[in-house]
Order: sequence, then structure tokens, then C-alpha cells
Amino acid sequence: MAGYVLDASALVKAVIPEPHSERVIELLSAAADGSSDVYLPDLALVEATNVPWKRHQRGELAPQDALEAVGELGNVAAAMSTVGGSALLRRSLIISMALGLAVYDALGLACAESVGAVLVTEDRRQAEAASQLVPPVEVELLTAEVD
Repeated sequence: MAGYVLDASALVKAVIPEPHSERVIELLSAAADGSSDVYLPDLALVEATNVPWKRHQRGELAPQDALEAVGELGNVAAAMSTVGGSALLRRSLIISMALGLAVYDALGLACAESVGAVLVTEDRRQAEAASQLVPPVEVELLTAEVD
């Protein structure tokens, strides 16, 4: 196994405490000590940056806390291997059109597929779509066992 790909939903858990944040921090620690590779689709950082903004808009984060979260996102992303480029965008669009996913969601799948890694996400729909790819992309779903 080549490692893990964090999508935006997983990345944000590294800087804003949420359910399953500890798992994301564990993966990032493994990347820091060299025991695992952790990848990030380049556009996932932009998508993750939207979360502190949304939380600020809802009154859940003060402006300074939102800015600090974005700074931390940048620091976390800098420690990961970033994957991007036009080939990833092309494959994302192909996956989106074939499976009816948003391009942002397909981006994580395309990234995991390109590096041969496990996609870490909390998006059930994205996880279900992963099984439809040939070959399927392995997914670690960050949700409760029972809803």
C-alpha cells in the first residue's frame, strides 16, 4: 500500500476538532515519522479552507479562529505530498461524469487512484462510488459504525 489520500473533509479534521479528528492526526503523525505516505489533492486545500469560512458565517468561529484554522491548514498541507495537475483534473471529470459525483469529490478518488493509496473521507457517496471504479479505490470511511 502506498499510503493514504486525505480529501477536504478529512483534512479539515486535522485543524478543527471533529469526530474522527484523532484518526487524521494519527495518519499525519505516521507521515511525519516516515512510517506512512499521506497525499493531498492540491485543490482539497481550497475546499477545506471553505469550512472555517462556513463556521464563521454560522457564528461558530470567531474571525481570528477562522484565520488561525486556515493557517494551520496550510502548515498541515505543507507537510504532505501534494498531487495535482491537469491529468488529475481530467480523470476527476471522467469519474464525475461516469458516476454523477461533483468534481471536488471525484478529485479525491482520482488522486487515490493515481498514487495507489487509500482514500480517507467522511463522504459516504464518494465511498460508494469508489467501489464502482475499475479497479476499485480502497476507502477508509470516517463515520460512525451505526448512524
